[in-house]
Amino acid sequence: MDDVTLAQFMSKVEIQPNGCWYWTGHITDDGYGTFYIDGSNQLAHRVAYAHLVEPIPDGLELDHLCHTRSPGCPGGKTDLHRRCVNPFTDLEPVTGAENAHRRSLVVTQCPQGHDYTPENTYYPPKGGKECRECRAERGRQWVAEHNPGVRHGTETHCPQGHPYLGGNLYIIPSTGGRMCRQCKRDSGREYMRRKRAAAKAARAA
Repeated sequence: MDDVTLAQFMSKVEIQPNGCWYWTGHITDDGYGTFYIDGSNQLAHRVAYAHLVEPIPDGLELDHLCHTRSPGCPGGKTDLHRRCVNPFTDLEPVTGAENAHRRSLVVTQCPQGHDYTPENTYYPPKGGKECRECRAERGRQWVAEHNPGVRHGTETHCPQGHPYLGGNLYIIPSTGGRMCRQCKRDSGREYMRRKRAAAKAARAA
């Protein structure tokens, strides 16, 4: 980065009392700053580290240490730590898994204020953590939107006309909604029929 480009870069930086360098230029929908350099728009915090410290090793991403050092930080797209471009004290190259792990340790509550207790915490395969209570609520909202009759228990039959009676009624634990066992069996049979047909077509080819 030559002196002119460095001056342009630093003109978009606002140094905070806590040491963060907040980016005042363009911000992406995810809350990160961008800077035009080498013919393309690039993430400002990566530009800062790569040009002022050292190249970022392939396959690694930058952890905002200022976020990691802030217990209770809400995180998310509006988190100002995402705008920090201080490459000397607030950025560190790490793997994606390590970055997600560090973020999960910092945040003690979900955006809705539910505590991340062992019972209320779900760890997705890709890393991070989610609030089980919020996941369940999203499921209830989806059911309410797509099949409100079943959600509120006002219908006596499934959409295919099978009665919600006795052994044909299944209550979904996570949402409290109802499911028709007959339709579930029919769906399973149709799946197997298609699978066998696909295997037969593959053998014929």
